[in-house]
Amino acid sequence: MAAGLVVLGATLQALSYFQQQFMRQQREVAQQQDLRLGLEVLEQELRLAGSGSLTAADSDSVEFSANLQGLSTTVTSEAVTFSCATPLSAANPGTMDLSAGSTAVAANASVPILVTVKDKDGLPAPDGTVVTAATNGVGTVLSSTGASTKGTVDGIARFTYYAPALHGSGTVTVFTTNTVPTSRSVTIIIGPTGAGVAVGQAETALGVTTVGPWSKSTKVAKVGKFITWKIAAGSANAGKTIGIFLQTKNSAGVWSASTRFSARVADSRGNAYFHWKGTSAMWVSIKGGLGDIRTNPVQGRWTP
Repeated sequence: MAAGLVVLGATLQALSYFQQQFMRQQREVAQQQDLRLGLEVLEQELRLAGSGSLTAADSDSVEFSANLQGLSTTVTSEAVTFSCATPLSAANPGTMDLSAGSTAVAANASVPILVTVKDKDGLPAPDGTVVTAATNGVGTVLSSTGASTKGTVDGIARFTYYAPALHGSGTVTVFTTNTVPTSRSVTIIIGPTGAGVAVGQAETALGVTTVGPWSKSTKVAKVGKFITWKIAAGSANAGKTIGIFLQTKNSAGVWSASTRFSARVADSRGNAYFHWKGTSAMWVSIKGGLGDIRTNPVQGRWTP
């Protein structure tokens, strides 16, 4: 009899323990169901919430009026940050574009510079993507905080180019990482104060050509061969007459004064081309001019 009571007591104790465990699991399941329902309601309401239903929208929480099967309540939840952009990486490179508010500016004036960075799907790059801007030593380029770097906001970084007092041209180059390309440049023509345009830069190429390849380095050709100078005056000067200014070097290595030698009419892109065939061993230096403004000089040389 006593042994039976012991067995019965142990059985009842075991049943009580299992019942408690079962009830605890039921509570946990119910809590999970409530949480899932709440998150689902929160998601639906956030998608449908209008300006009239939002009662508070702070940096760390959002409060709005919810409606579930005719019953209204106020729901407060931590704010959720959504980001659809893919972070830029070597495996997922984005794209970068550069534009200037104008490619011609008066001396001591400024030009806005806009850099657009996108991810591999064409969406604005994540905020804070770093863009660095620099010049070729002519003028300065700065962000709104006075720095040479700027983090993107909605895929855009803004800078300002400040032209110097000197006439000529300045080049702004911007850099990013994990984009194709990783850098882009724009040349800005700098004219006298009050002028909208000036003549930009001169480059050369061997032969008679309008396609280059162009550079500012001295070209060396055999006597009887051509060297071409390109005066890139910018589209604002399309159709204008660009003066061709010449200097020559004598046997003592002394350059002559610069004089107007010829002229060319700029095409629709503002480019003027000057071809010259050397008939003897000689050095020349050519630059373009419009009014009292000149480009950089570029030299050419002919050898026997």
